[in-house]
Formats: sequence, structure tokens, C-alpha cells
Amino acid sequence: GNDLFITASVGIVSYPHDGETLEELMKNADTAMYAAKDAGRNTYCFYDHVMNQNAVTKMQVERGLRDAILKNEFVLFYQPIIGVKDGKVRGFEALLRWFKTEGGLVFPSEFIPVAEETGLIIPIGEWVLNEACRFNRKLLDAGHKDMIMSVNISVAQLRRKNIVDAIKNALQTSGLEPDRLEIEVTESMLIDSFDTAIDILNSIRDLGVRISLDDFGTGYSSL
Repeated sequence: GNDLFITASVGIVSYPHDGETLEELMKNADTAMYAAKDAGRNTYCFYDHVMNQNAVTKMQVERGLRDAILKNEFVLFYQPIIGVKDGKVRGFEALLRWFKTEGGLVFPSEFIPVAEETGLIIPIGEWVLNEACRFNRKLLDAGHKDMIMSVNISVAQLRRKNIVDAIKNALQTSGLEPDRLEIEVTESMLIDSFDTAIDILNSIRDLGVRISLDDFGTGYSSL
């Protein structure tokens, strides 16, 4: 008794350029079909060998991330946040970096999307929270008063209500006061899952933690 509006995402291959066997053609057509879905659905994509290379690269990054968690290959860089009025440092933003034991620095743009898609951003994000809170507690104990530590959280973290527990745990373990921690969220993240996001952000604010809007104006620009 309902009208259903159905769209199609199509992957296209050509024989023999994209494969000489039925199995190979079907596999590559499937890869192209997923590329069509990633492109917004209700469209078509022709197969390109680069698609397979990207899939292999993604698999390697995922495997590397799992190793990085076990080998403690992540580090935080701290970017100063400076007050415009007085020129004083009011705190720091924690920036995640990955230094592979073999291979050197991997930039966030190369691994954060894979971490979010695979769910690995959850344990990585918890490590970031704990490490950033610990470092700010160290700064405060050293006499640097009123320092605020700013930490970005991802869409995947915000969708899971245990982010509130993760923040609580980081504060308790480090001994950091809640108002010395600031959580950064992006505007697009709020638009993506508004009702859930607002509930969780209210719970975070109830802890006494600050919340700021990151990258405002680069996306929807709608308060």
C-alpha cells in the first residue's frame, strides 16, 4: 500500500579491457558499483584499475592502524591557541599524528577517513582524549594557569553515546578539571545527525566541558 521510489547504482566494465573471465568482470563491475554509491548513488561508474589500487591501499592503511594501536605509534602535536586581544596563549589544540616504525609520518588525511569507516577511530579517539588531558594536567601542575586543551571528536565518536563516558574517564584518570577541556565539533557533523548530536553535546556540557564549533563557514554555515 506504499509507493516505493527506487534508484540504481551501476558499475560498468568492458570486455576484454577490464577482465577476460566472468569472475574478473563481475568483481570489477562490483568495485565500480561501489564507486557509484560513494559518488552519491543513483548514478553509474565505469571501472578503472585505480579503484582496485585504492581498495588495496585502504586495506593496507587499516592493517597499519591496527598495528599502530598495539605499537603506540601515535603521537600528539600541540598547536597553540592565542587570544587575539592580548596575544597570550590560552591553550592548545591536540593534533593527531602517526609515525610508522617503518615508513615515517602518515598524514591525517590519509588515515582518518579509514579509521572512521572501520570504527578504529573509537579506540584511537579515546587514546587522544586521555593523552591530551594528561598533558594539560602536566602543564597546569607546572604553573601554566588557565590552560585549555582542545580536542576534536569525529562523527563516528559523536554517534556513540559512550563518548560521554570516554570523556569522564579521561578527566578522572588525568585529574583534569572539566572546564579545562574543550571539545571541538564541525558544523557538518551536527547537520548529519542533529537530534542525536544535540543530546550528546548537552550531556558533555553537563559535565562542565567546553564545546566549540570548528571550521565554521566551510560547510553549511547554518547556526
